[in-house]
Amino acid sequence: MEAVRTGLAAGAGAGAAVGLLLAFRRQRHQEIATALGDYDATERRITELYTKAADQLGSDKAAVRLAGLYALERLADNHVSHRQSIVEVICAYLRMPYEMPGEEAEPQVAHAAREERQVRLAAQRILNQHLCLTAAAAAVELPLAVTSSKLRFWSGISIDLTDAALIDWNFHGCHVRRATFIRKRILGGAYFGDAVITEIAVFGGATFTGHAWFTDATLGGDAWFLETVFASDAIFRGATFGGRGDFTDAVFHDRVHLEGCRADDPARPHVWPPGWLIDSSTGCLIHAGESPAAPEVA
Repeated sequence: MEAVRTGLAAGAGAGAAVGLLLAFRRQRHQEIATALGDYDATERRITELYTKAADQLGSDKAAVRLAGLYALERLADNHVSHRQSIVEVICAYLRMPYEMPGEEAEPQVAHAAREERQVRLAAQRILNQHLCLTAAAAAVELPLAVTSSKLRFWSGISIDLTDAALIDWNFHGCHVRRATFIRKRILGGAYFGDAVITEIAVFGGATFTGHAWFTDATLGGDAWFLETVFASDAIFRGATFGGRGDFTDAVFHDRVHLEGCRADDPARPHVWPPGWLIDSSTGCLIHAGESPAAPEVA
């Protein structure tokens, strides 16, 4: 009888354990199903908002296009995984053809061009504000309630502005992984001071119609300025070239300022603007005719 009672107790315990295990598995399954349902609903909602905002960018009304841009900005702020694709949409908009009409243009055409200019400036401003790493745009993600008065920094972003027409481009203090500016035209000044491009930076065939400021910029990978046209001063004072600096066939219509620039690897096959060479002992750029800086004595 004792053996029977012990067996029955053990069987009851095992049955209870199996019941608990099954209940746990059912609860876990329900939690996973609920989470997947919530994720699917969120993704569908994001897709709907994304599609609507993209459609707004194709409107013939400037106000609607502006609304589309700000809707995309809000989506990128709230959903980290979608930031790169949203930045690509904004860059694609800036790559669309744009020309300012001449004085002989009809008033309606000139008015539409002025409106389009404001939309493009807004797109540029969104990129600048969220790619600039400042005290107001901290890299640490915080809840919206905390950052309501601050700008969120979008980290790890790459931009492609091939063939884009930019207006007084402001990239000061911005941090990106890759930057492609092939054959772009910058109407007015271009400001890349204190910018950080951790990987490759390509400016091949680009045209700077005004001053090009790269003061204290950090170009972490190869920096290509092949056939780039600088219509005014090219100012690279204090810039750092982490990879190869290549100015092959670059055209300089005014002065080039490379004072204080340095290359992390002087042995790389760099191609510097005419009149400039690198001091192999320090990696600093010097103008032809200047004496290399004396090495520091420990």
